[in-house]
Amino acid sequence: MAIESQGILIRRQSTTAGSTAQTVAATMAFSAVSTNITRSDIGSFVADGFSTGMRLETDSTANSTRVFTVASVAATVITVFETIVAQSSGISITLTGHAMLPIATITGFKGPSGSASVIDITSLQSTAKEKAIGLRDEGQMTLDIIFDTNATSLHAAIRNDRSSRTKRIFDIVLTDQSTSGQPSAFYFDGYVTNFALQGAVDDVVKASATIEISSAVRAIAKT
Repeated sequence: MAIESQGILIRRQSTTAGSTAQTVAATMAFSAVSTNITRSDIGSFVADGFSTGMRLETDSTANSTRVFTVASVAATVITVFETIVAQSSGISITLTGHAMLPIATITGFKGPSGSASVIDITSLQSTAKEKAIGLRDEGQMTLDIIFDTNATSLHAAIRNDRSSRTKRIFDIVLTDQSTSGQPSAFYFDGYVTNFALQGAVDDVVKASATIEISSAVRAIAKT
């Protein structure tokens, strides 16, 4: 089934106070049945700053390649939308949450545009060219923007990311949302390497931005 472009969100991590939450504990357990992350120590997920809608990353050995979306938060339980791989408590685990904010007035985007280098491993004993594939390079994402000076647009924020050479987290939220779950998404780190303004007669001021991706692009499945 085709996915409609209208309504797609491209978001950058929030940098306002309280927008990042983190806890480290050996008492966290991951439940595949209830899609819950629970803790049995005296700490509190709420007091640590976790909130509904955050993207969660963890160094849990069973879930370190996954990104979760918070459905609800209580003091000792975080429920997520996505599938969890079961893991018992007993080892130190870090859980980090990021609030994400949409970049406003995007009119088009392109990317991620991943590729990998081809390594020639042909030897004198080869009977044909032999090749290996190098590390994957997730490439770039480019954004076409109607420029806005309001802080909530995040246009100034991504301009500052470029000038400060600061790595940020981004996600792309698609429009295939079910009635009770979450839509598909892609989640990655990146640097803003270009932010260019342009204008013309009888037109609004526009901008283009380039995000150089500096991590794996992790797919978040629709639920």
